Amino acid sequence: MSIHTHTNQEQYRHAPLNGLATGTIVGAVWALAILEYQASSILAGADIKLGSPRLFMPFIFPAVGWLAGLWEKAAVSRDNVAKQKRRVKAITAVMSSLAGVLMGSMEYFLTSLRFASSKEKLIHYLILIVVFSLTGWILGTIGAIIKDDDHHFLIKMSIATAVALFASVAVWFFVFSFIRAAFFFEF
Repeated sequence: MSIHTHTNQEQYRHAPLNGLATGTIVGAVWALAILEYQASSILAGADIKLGSPRLFMPFIFPAVGWLAGLWEKAAVSRDNVAKQKRRVKAITAVMSSLAGVLMGSMEYFLTSLRFASSKEKLIHYLILIVVFSLTGWILGTIGAIIKDDDHHFLIKMSIATAVALFASVAVWFFVFSFIRAAFFFEF
């Protein structure tokens, strides 16, 4: 039996570095997945550009992780533990939404340079915010549980974040595609 002597402030002391490290690991996984996807598309004979905006996201993930860690560190310095955990979940949801909006903006504005209509743009961003906020809230809950466990935080959080990222991108893509087809938006 082990006795937990860490206070909540001590647990979040390294939050900025943990966020930066987690973002860097997830960014590397993202870059490998995108490069593999592009390589397989090229081998299949598809006409694909190698300078895809998706390749810029690995640089955004570490910055978002570091900013989330800084914000978390500042948020846990006061109040009770339940409020601190709610703040951390909210911070993770906001930062996840930011990453999602940046991802969606890069994907659509840099590849097509415009949306077909303003309704399509509004629906696109609403789906992004809902999907990535929910993902961030779930990641905040997982992060709080992992911090309480205190074993192999970076590995567990990086795996959880990578799985959540790819799942949220898939959900975002399929929901937006379904709505686009259901409401007969231009392709």
